[in-house]
Amino acid sequence: TGSTRNWSWHSKEISMGAATQEKKLKKVYLNSNKDIEDENNELSGTCTIVTNGSNDVSPRIDTKTEGSIIVNSYKPTANRAFNKVTVKLDNIPGDTEVSSVGLVYKRKPVK
Repeated sequence: TGSTRNWSWHSKEISMGAATQEKKLKKVYLNSNKDIEDENNELSGTCTIVTNGSNDVSPRIDTKTEGSIIVNSYKPTANRAFNKVTVKLDNIPGDTEVSSVGLVYKRKPVK
């Protein structure tokens, strides 16, 4: 039984169908089969949220287990206003499968 390599994934720029309208990012959810952080609560993988070109390594705020799925919640700490957003997952343990990435946001009024 060999070990598997850590992996990375970067999404495309996501505009939510309104590339010119400003939005406010509230949370990012990652559903996976294993916890991305180890038992000592140290990051072994990172979730970086890129809003309008600015990187934000957000701390995890919550982890829930729903059946066999682990839901990791991240709250942006820096630039929450965006037109386009990119999610980057880096150094994720090789035996971890991320099944979905969810973004919760609010559209700002059109001026």
